[in-house]
Amino acid sequence: MTLISRMRFLGLLVAALSFFADQLLKWYLLGPFGLMERGRFRITFFFDLLPIFNQGVSYGLFPQEGMGRWVLFCIAVVLLLGLFYLLLNVYDSFCAIGLGLIIGGGIGNAFDRWFYGAVFDFIFLHIGDFRWFVFNLADCSIMLGIGLVSCYFVFRSSEGGTIFGAKNVDDCPFRAVEEDISVVTTSLGPEISGDDDVCKS
Repeated sequence: MTLISRMRFLGLLVAALSFFADQLLKWYLLGPFGLMERGRFRITFFFDLLPIFNQGVSYGLFPQEGMGRWVLFCIAVVLLLGLFYLLLNVYDSFCAIGLGLIIGGGIGNAFDRWFYGAVFDFIFLHIGDFRWFVFNLADCSIMLGIGLVSCYFVFRSSEGGTIFGAKNVDDCPFRAVEEDISVVTTSLGPEISGDDDVCKS
């Protein structure tokens, strides 16, 4: 199995695990646990289970009704397809895990929107007078994935790399970058084909 095949498998595995974990927990809370009937359920002094159906994006932002919710659904599908394309071309395990978390969480929320007409949120954090948005496990996956991918690019860029965090071909996290570089170096001649800095901007 090639490196890119291993990264694809890793990312898809993470996406599948995050999706099924999110949906399994939602199924349990809505079904056997009966959270809708129980209402707000105290876990600790700062953490409650509070069932709501969110018609907006993550954390209840930009709520939409009617046609608006389908617009959000279509936007989510387009974004997920773009992330899936990146995942198929990723070389780095850090990026693969991050993209997998984002994709899995995004599919989980899109699944809710398609079948319920809204996203089921239930995690409510609060300390004193502070109240955070109600969210779900899929939102956690998305934010963690964004954090991992962002950290990868930030640390790579701090080392002097490009926006892809790459100083040379071997450091390029996405296959598309390496393929574009290969075309350029081939057309310019053999004298630069061995240059390790061709991934620099």
